[in-house]
Formats: sequence, structure tokens, C-alpha cells
Amino acid sequence: MSQQTNTMNYLDENDHGLFQELKTQLEATDSAGDVGVSAAGGIADLCKKYHQIKGTLELALKAVAKIPFIGAKVVKAIRFLMSVADFACPVGGGGVNLASAETITDSSSSMMSLSLEQIAAFEHLDAAINSTGSYGFDASSSMAAMSFDKAEICSQYNKVRKFIKPVLPIIALIPGVGATVVAAINLLMGIADSICGGGNN
Repeated sequence: MSQQTNTMNYLDENDHGLFQELKTQLEATDSAGDVGVSAAGGIADLCKKYHQIKGTLELALKAVAKIPFIGAKVVKAIRFLMSVADFACPVGGGGVNLASAETITDSSSSMMSLSLEQIAAFEHLDAAINSTGSYGFDASSSMAAMSFDKAEICSQYNKVRKFIKPVLPIIALIPGVGATVVAAINLLMGIADSICGGGNN
């Protein structure tokens, strides 16, 4: 028994254009490596790459949210990671806030089939993020950053990290856009791992 999700029918030409732009930016920054593998330049280089793709990634999340069933959960995970990245890589303005995203199911043709085990993996990730209560924190200003110390943020990230890794191969299967989404998540996790030492967990 599986949950059927129609990925492509919910994405329009503009959505695919955003993912192509994001893919190009990620390839230009050479950030699509394994999760937890830091770039040669360390956290400074990772932060530079993050700031280069952040604007496009935020726009692309609106398209990700359209993906049936898993879209809202993937958006929540990415926004959680962007909050950590904003803390690690502060710039003036542009804080990350959780955007509402509708969970959609569909049963038409050209489906991506999810097993019960895969569905459970996303549910576990969603529950882990919710349990931290942290995905809404805003590190866009120095005052906000001061209210969340590194130990607290890393504690929250490490609660979630183990649930993100199992869903990456599933996200990668999303036709046309999955690999790009995973590459963006890899970069964000690389930043978090660099400040929290999670790369070997």
C-alpha cells in the first residue's frame, strides 16, 4: 500500500524556471556534495554560497510547497535549516519565517509512489521539527541572534538532523526537481554541521 503523489502536475513553467535557476546557482557554487562535507573554505565559504542562493531558494519554496503530501514537510525542514544558516551566516534583514503550505494528496496518473515506510519518515521529520519549537526563530537581527545561543540552536538541529537524512533519497526521486532540492538541503546541512559538529553523526 502506498501514498500516491502527483508531483509534476502541480508545478508550472515558472516553478520549473525557479528550480533551474537554483540548480544553476548551486552548480556555480559547487555545493552539491555529500551531507556534512564542508567546503574547502570552511564556514565562511559555505555562508557565501548560502547568501548567493538564498533569494532563489526562498522563491523556490513556494513551488516545493505545491508538491503533494511531502511538499509542506520539505518546506518546513528547509526553513528550519535556513533559520540555523541565518544564525550562522548573519546579514542585515531578510529573516526566515515559517510560511504556511498546504498539504495536498492526489491520485492521478504519472505518480511518485510513497511506501508507508517513506511516509513515516516524513512524519517523523515533521514531528521532530515541531518538537523543537524553533523553526520560527528569526536570526535576521543581532538582537534576535543574541537570544539564541549556539548550544541551544545546535541542540535543536541535532534533534532534527537524524530525521532529515533518511528522507533525502526520497526527495531526490521527485521528477525534475528532487536533485536540486537535495543539493540545497546539503548546503544548509553543511553550514549547520560546520557550527554544530554534526558531520560525523
